[in-house]
Amino acid sequence: MDCSGLALLAYRFCGVNLPRNASQQARLGDMLKVRNGEDFVLDSLQAGDLLFFGSWREDGSAKVTHVGIYIGDGRFIHSSQVVRVNSLLASREDYYENSHRLLFAKRISK
Repeated sequence: MDCSGLALLAYRFCGVNLPRNASQQARLGDMLKVRNGEDFVLDSLQAGDLLFFGSWREDGSAKVTHVGIYIGDGRFIHSSQVVRVNSLLASREDYYENSHRLLFAKRISK
């Protein structure tokens, strides 16, 4: 299962329909601040918020390549063939090596 498929399935179980791919999912919901410069700002996040990873294009738009679901305490669940739980915090053993690619988070309402 890929990342967007996991998000789609998890949200569908909660009665919310999401588009199939991460870049389409990133167009939905309310934007949440997750960075203050290089530092993460996680206090605005709630379990279930979607985390979008990728890179910024020269025109300032986001190129979204990965999505995860925030589960609290700096951790999130995501998938790339294997579903796993990782942390955004470098001090943790389960730190996600691509955390530096976190672009933004979105809160999706029913």
